[in-house]
Amino acid sequence: MHRPELAIVDAGSQMRFAAGYETGAVACALHPDGVMVEAEPDLMAAIARTRELLEGRHDQAIFEATFSHDGVLVRVDIMEPDDQGSWGVAEVKSSTGCRFALRSDPGFSSRFDPVEVMSRDAGLGSSW
Repeated sequence: MHRPELAIVDAGSQMRFAAGYETGAVACALHPDGVMVEAEPDLMAAIARTRELLEGRHDQAIFEATFSHDGVLVRVDIMEPDDQGSWGVAEVKSSTGCRFALRSDPGFSSRFDPVEVMSRDAGLGSSW
């Protein structure tokens, strides 16, 4: 959050946060050999850890892989390697159904595609 001091966190927000954390834990449990990219001590560390995993040819799921490209910061809920040397990207949502808006965001997707960023410059270009 850019200005956390302006956040208003009420009981409803707390419930949504708790549901989101629980949903994330379930998603991680589906990939027990996956690695969580922590944002500690900051997001630059998360970007560095993501780079380290990808340069090391990590071959399991990565949770919260973090990228920065063209002024946009992205944390990918789940990245999974496939059998062709590429990565699939999944966004995890806590919801009772799939709303059209959750299926894809073409404006965002056309601006930042983590797979395309990884592919450029032999997979690990200066755009990280």
